[in-house]
Amino acid sequence: MKKLPIYLFLLLLLTCAKEDSQDPGTTPSNITPRYTLTASAGEGGSVSPTTGSFNAGTQVSVTATPNSGYQFTSWSNGSTENPLSVALNSNTSITANFEVLINSYTLTVVSTDGGSVTGAGEYNEGTEVTLTATASDGYRFTGWSDGSTAESVTITLNSDTSITANFETVSLIELIVNPGYGGSVSSFGGEYYSGQTINLTAIPDIGFEFAYWRNNKPTIYQFNNNSELEFVIDESILPPNQTYLDLTATFIPKIEENFVSMSPNYEYPNSTVGQINTSYWYPGIYLTPEYINHKIAFPNNDMFNGNYNIVGTRESAFFDFDNNGKLDFFGFMVPSTSVYFDGGKTVLVKDFFSEQPTTTFFDSNVSFPTGTEVNDFNGDGIEDLLWYYSNDHQIYDSNNNEIYAQNLPLEIYYFSSDGNYNVTQISPPASIHDLTSGDIDNDGDIDIIFGTYKQNLILQDLENGFPYILLNDGFGNFTLQNSYERFVGLEELFEEYNCSVCAIMNLITIELFDINNDGILDLFVGNNFNNFDTHLFNPEKPRIYLGMDNGYFDLNNFIEIPLIDINTNESLTINGVIFIDAKNDGFYDIIINANGNNQNAYQFIENNNLTFENVTIDKFNSFYEERTQSFCEDCLPGFYQFRPYDKDNDGDFDLVPSGLRIIWQYGEDILDTPNNIYWENIGGQFIKKIN
Repeated sequence: MKKLPIYLFLLLLLTCAKEDSQDPGTTPSNITPRYTLTASAGEGGSVSPTTGSFNAGTQVSVTATPNSGYQFTSWSNGSTENPLSVALNSNTSITANFEVLINSYTLTVVSTDGGSVTGAGEYNEGTEVTLTATASDGYRFTGWSDGSTAESVTITLNSDTSITANFETVSLIELIVNPGYGGSVSSFGGEYYSGQTINLTAIPDIGFEFAYWRNNKPTIYQFNNNSELEFVIDESILPPNQTYLDLTATFIPKIEENFVSMSPNYEYPNSTVGQINTSYWYPGIYLTPEYINHKIAFPNNDMFNGNYNIVGTRESAFFDFDNNGKLDFFGFMVPSTSVYFDGGKTVLVKDFFSEQPTTTFFDSNVSFPTGTEVNDFNGDGIEDLLWYYSNDHQIYDSNNNEIYAQNLPLEIYYFSSDGNYNVTQISPPASIHDLTSGDIDNDGDIDIIFGTYKQNLILQDLENGFPYILLNDGFGNFTLQNSYERFVGLEELFEEYNCSVCAIMNLITIELFDINNDGILDLFVGNNFNNFDTHLFNPEKPRIYLGMDNGYFDLNNFIEIPLIDINTNESLTINGVIFIDAKNDGFYDIIINANGNNQNAYQFIENNNLTFENVTIDKFNSFYEERTQSFCEDCLPGFYQFRPYDKDNDGDFDLVPSGLRIIWQYGEDILDTPNNIYWENIGGQFIKKIN
């Protein structure tokens, strides 16, 4: 009971204190709450203020400030206002977002006259922009001002950039496209701007095959390996001083892979003559060096690089060296960029007319080949190849200096039944323009007669202008004979023309044939007529020196062959001769191929029981014609001889040209001529045709 007064006293004291500290009009429900604002900044900037406590409802302004290289993007509440006013009705947190600042740059693109360009505009830093230049008709794009030459380029913008597309005018080039005989072409050409890409297709007719594309300028020959031709037409491939390009698709008749000869048959001893045997293997069509190059599979290496060409068809030969019934090929190749003074390469092509011929190349020391003969020189029943040359022929080096190469011995390629061969030298070094082989002494083997004809008389190997005989022992071993002994009257002739360096005979063409049907081979000699060199015995007309028994010839006993005047205004050179029985009377007529003053000249000498009459005018519808350096459909450059061949299978023999003469000097490369030219025998008259 004593404690009650103390409790009452304390209660009275607390009540009095509360009444003293409070507004008499304030009630508990009118007290204002306070809230906290928390502001933060993401990477790349700051905010202000960062935090604070404010009465409820207070509007607080928050500012986001980006660092250098950044820009403000938004607040965490989605607002993009800056500064942001925040009304505090509760404790609030907010974050300012920033991003890396991307610069904007201007790309200025202009073009010169002649074209347009796309790609100009405003782009963010680092943007990749593709620009494309388009040339107008008559113009071509040449490059951008930064050095690039691609029509479309991609650039990355890191600053304001300006670039110019450059254009220039282009010339119009006329393209003429012709189908050769035996096919058609996909387009006949038209006018094209220089720099345009051309696509052509050659389409052979039934019975023909595509050979190559032909143009007057050799650079186009790089395209000759495919009937589908694609190239860029521009001034670099045009012939000199021309504004047009004239292309022809060349076709040839398909040649069967399995060989059947359509050449005449000859009785002994004419059947032993090398040129007659070589004609037996003739494929019956005039194959140009371009076609042969087209067929040859070149190795893909730097040694060749596609830059070798067959010299010509006189230096080549077809025959079946492996006895499989298919024609094989031997030829000589030289660099296409130079004269062949550096030597060249021999080439053997097995099964030449098959789909996949096999080609083998060999280095050669020969600089100037002049011909080949096919014959069985060692009597084993397999054809061999005799190759001859005139290395001292006047030729030129790359600086147009006159040079001569050292002469070489004659060589025979002796083939075995499996197609392998070995090479045997059979004579001293010699310069030979022509030779002939046959059984001159009637002992059953093949002998050889050759005439020396030196271009450079300083190179004295064998006597210049002399005929020589190599007698065969029957096994392909040859012995050089004494010319004074074998050619009766030669010594007297030498004494008559008494000279220390003397061409006794200008032996351009020699050929064996039994012209008088006595069973002994006679010797035809054709020279360069109307040549009045005082150091040269040169009869005015071709002669056939009659053969004597045991391989002797009497230079005082001869038949003179009449020629007609073709008004060449220069010396007439006999290139080749063939013998055919045109009348089927047992007497062989003579057909001569000659040239003079840029003309081809053909002579027909009829044999009427050993009375010889020149009947050229009656036999040839055109017996001479101009040769041209440029191509034409029915003309030929010089060639060496005809081959008798029954092209139309009618029982008589037509004439096919053989042995194209190619000029590799003086910049006058004659590389091309029609494949299909021949002279058809129609009732005993020879009519020139293309078929």
